[in-house]
Amino acid sequence: MSRKIVFATVLILLLIGMLSSAFNIQPVKAEPKTIVVPDDYLTIQEAIDAASWGDTILVRVGTYYENVSVWKPVLLLGENVESTIVNGSIEVVANNVDIVNFTITSTTYLAEVIRIFADNCRVERNIIIAPSIQWSGIHVVGDQNEIIYNIIHGPHPGCGIIIGAEWLAQKAGRLGDTSYNNIIAYNYITCACFGIMLTTSALYNQLMRNIVYGNDCGVGLVKWWDWEPAPSANIIVDNVIRDNNMGIETFETSSNIIYHNNFIDNTRQVYDESWDDPFVDPSLNIWDNGYPSGGNYWDDYAGVDADGDGIGDAPYVIDANNIDRYPLMNPWGTGIPIASFKWCPSSPEVGELVTFDASASLPVGGEIVSYEWDFGDGNYASGEIVTHRYSSVGSFTVTLNITDSEGLWDIEQKQIQVLPVNATIDINPNTLNLRSEGKWITAYIELPEGYNVSDIDASTIMLDNTVAVDLSGPIAVGDYDNDTVPDLMVCFNWTEVCNYILSRGIVYGNVTLTVSGKLYDGTIFSGTDTILVSSLLGDINVDGIVNMEDLYIAAISFGSNPNSPEWNPKADINGDNIINLLDLYLIAANLGKQA
Repeated sequence: MSRKIVFATVLILLLIGMLSSAFNIQPVKAEPKTIVVPDDYLTIQEAIDAASWGDTILVRVGTYYENVSVWKPVLLLGENVESTIVNGSIEVVANNVDIVNFTITSTTYLAEVIRIFADNCRVERNIIIAPSIQWSGIHVVGDQNEIIYNIIHGPHPGCGIIIGAEWLAQKAGRLGDTSYNNIIAYNYITCACFGIMLTTSALYNQLMRNIVYGNDCGVGLVKWWDWEPAPSANIIVDNVIRDNNMGIETFETSSNIIYHNNFIDNTRQVYDESWDDPFVDPSLNIWDNGYPSGGNYWDDYAGVDADGDGIGDAPYVIDANNIDRYPLMNPWGTGIPIASFKWCPSSPEVGELVTFDASASLPVGGEIVSYEWDFGDGNYASGEIVTHRYSSVGSFTVTLNITDSEGLWDIEQKQIQVLPVNATIDINPNTLNLRSEGKWITAYIELPEGYNVSDIDASTIMLDNTVAVDLSGPIAVGDYDNDTVPDLMVCFNWTEVCNYILSRGIVYGNVTLTVSGKLYDGTIFSGTDTILVSSLLGDINVDGIVNMEDLYIAAISFGSNPNSPEWNPKADINGDNIINLLDLYLIAANLGKQA
């Protein structure tokens, strides 16, 4: 019996080995997939929550009002950088996350637009507009992250990019965390309090080839608290630090290496907190890369270069502890070009030809060889002077990117406001008692030269974007104001217009109303007219008081109806299409009332 048991056991083991070898059983590994928002999930957050590690989340063109938390490694990819908009914030708490190709902004008061508490993440080719942000456009606490090719506008009084802040890392549960070996490169940062700030626990980071323009302070090396390590051993190289109130501010920092940067048109090139506060320890940083590599270009350097080696013969002295021993005589890289442009007309209308002129851009050493335009509406052009027509109303970010013969580049961005086609509007009646009854309020629309009112799609016409045109009313083209220019007549429901104005709480006074709509080709027009209104029952002449004059006007029309020559619809107080004793009674009952 025992031999049979042993034999059976051995046979079973052999069979198991054969089966395992034959089928080579392996754990199943899910392949990364692409999730599309809003096709697969309506929100970005829903897509992240449903994603697996390594998935791509493609976000289509649109505006997404979300505060997004990325808690697993995914690629978050916008379909179009100008038109894929996150109105809110993005927080990253997982390693290996990429955020690419978004416009990210906020209309509410937030601490940061993008916050990264993670390692090995990438934030690339985004536009960050941060008008209401308290702290930063991008804040990184972590190691080996890349912040590259972003355009950051604002915030003020916050920072464009912050690296470090150990106290905030502790608050996020990353006790004792540091910010090592991050790369911040090829970013354009403007209109912030600090363009880029390296703060506590920021060590061995590289800031290279950024353009830091028009900020209170271009770059800050700032220690927040005595018990936290100061930013140290960071390399700041090949940046353009231009048109800031302060180029670089330092606060109890040391051993940062700063060279081959261009300091141009800053009110103050460098400022150290110890200069005005005796209780602050002086900073001690390295401001050149030795000879013959050289230091930085300072546009206020007054030295000479007698031996012609491109390096000033005398050092550029910042203070006793900080000296650029080898200041450059010319901007690094033979000179970063300076992008500049204007446009005409300054406030164009939809469809109007706009000329963009970059001839004011300056080469510095090299020659400008390309002018690339992004008009902010998905259209692009190349050339020093170009033209463009906008097909929609709104505010657009126009970006000019110039490149010189040395391969150096500069960017300038400006906002252009595109207005609707300015229509002339005449609303009838131009005095209106909001308690009166009637059928239609009539609007006459006249377009400027080059447009035809016959091309207006009447179904799109709105009053104050609230009251739609009454398509059952008369719609006709004619020269109603006898100026030889055709007008389009449309009608709005009398009661709807009166109720809308009453909802605004107006008792008596002038009211400006906007009539807008579209042409069949999508061109938007808009115009305004001002009418006098009263909400006092019986105020027929709309003078803000019910008195005997109103009774007199009604009495003249007494007994009339809409077919009578003496008919006055304003005197038909109760809207029964006849002016009778009831109308006179309603006026008399309100005598003496005034706005």
